[in-house]
Amino acid sequence: MEDATLQAPTFSGSVEEYGARLALLASHRKASLYDCLELDSSCATSDVRRAYYHFAKILHPDKCGDPAATAYFNEIQCSYDVLADDYKRMLYDLKHGFRNDEQYHTQLAAISDALKERYRNFLQDRSKAYVASVLYEYNRRGLVIKKALYGDLSLRDPTRLTAKETIAAHHLKGPFIDVTVQLQVLIEHGVLHVNAGGPLSYAFLPGFYNPMDFVSSKHGPGYEDETQLYILYLFKVGRTAAGKHTPVGRRARGHDMRRHTL
Repeated sequence: MEDATLQAPTFSGSVEEYGARLALLASHRKASLYDCLELDSSCATSDVRRAYYHFAKILHPDKCGDPAATAYFNEIQCSYDVLADDYKRMLYDLKHGFRNDEQYHTQLAAISDALKERYRNFLQDRSKAYVASVLYEYNRRGLVIKKALYGDLSLRDPTRLTAKETIAAHHLKGPFIDVTVQLQVLIEHGVLHVNAGGPLSYAFLPGFYNPMDFVSSKHGPGYEDETQLYILYLFKVGRTAAGKHTPVGRRARGHDMRRHTL
């Protein structure tokens, strides 16, 4: 995606022009993330960066007094976050018809090792922040993630898991990844909001990826309808499992820590 384009796109030069272009587009179809950055789906990653920096200069709330600019700026931030990341962009393109299964598998194979390395680096880089968050939340009777798993959480044998047990790795078919650190560092003052804003996959969260993308399946790339997020938390120690896009929010209320199951 880094190949240079032959001709740089012409971007809107003002809030009014940007809004008018989006309004015209909305009269025909729903705007894509590419539309928010006024780019074609075949654009290079360098084009994504150039578009974002251009629009940030004219739409940033600190640089523009137009109230509409704030909403537009949030849209270009979301678009940049997805399209500037090869993995997130592949998932988005596949879901919205900008690429086919063959293209997806070819490009996924090219970045698979780097993606897994990024996962490991995230855990290493956030280790101190993770410990600090756990201590802060525990001492204030806040929210501590004891265990969080993401992927195919289907049970190998549902009859062998009792109501008093919590899910362990040997209960699950997999594949799945541990995302305990990833979720803990998202907690602020006893509050965890996961995907609270909308339809994006959990795989888009910092330090996440969908391990089922690397499994050949008759269900197709990502097999995402079968992915779940499992959270075992300490506050009123509880369990919850959520589907692929379900918003998850937990807030600690300062009670004594005891067992509680959702």
